[in-house]
Amino acid sequence: MKIEAKMRPERAAPPSAETSKEMFKQTLQAARNELIAETRSARAGIETVARYSARIDELIANVYTTACAQTDASLALIALGGYGRNQLCLHSDIDILILFAEPIDTAEEQFVKAMLYPLWDLRLDVGHHVRDLPELDRVDTGNPHFMVALRDARFLCGDRSVFERFSELCIGLGSEWLDPTLVVLRD
Repeated sequence: MKIEAKMRPERAAPPSAETSKEMFKQTLQAARNELIAETRSARAGIETVARYSARIDELIANVYTTACAQTDASLALIALGGYGRNQLCLHSDIDILILFAEPIDTAEEQFVKAMLYPLWDLRLDVGHHVRDLPELDRVDTGNPHFMVALRDARFLCGDRSVFERFSELCIGLGSEWLDPTLVVLRD
């Protein structure tokens, strides 16, 4: 399930926190049960982990929809690393980039909390990065793990134009982010 919007979508009253928490828990458990069943029947290949990744996409999209009540900011959620490659395994960490179009303020900080806390409550290992587009004008050579993870970036939900700008800056042909990444990969 992909959610794309330039602006915060109109929505009905959000479900209660307890209802959301239970829904998130059920979604995660169903995804895990499916992956475990496929693994036990010796069918846990690339298609199976891709389906599991898609189920986690659905969970994250639902958390995103709930968290959007915190801000009107233009932002994109981006899967990174193995999750970005759609190769999420049962106990893999879920690497995401929360990318805002503009500098981060109080409402955006509240969004980040509303996004991450439900995932942590589910005891998911979430590797997260929070950035704004202006920060990506300069290459972050001091964070090699982030630079390598960007190589497998995939749009999850939010404002696709923010993701497209990210792609131009960080992973597109001629990006200044690519050369240092290749050095990091060789070392």
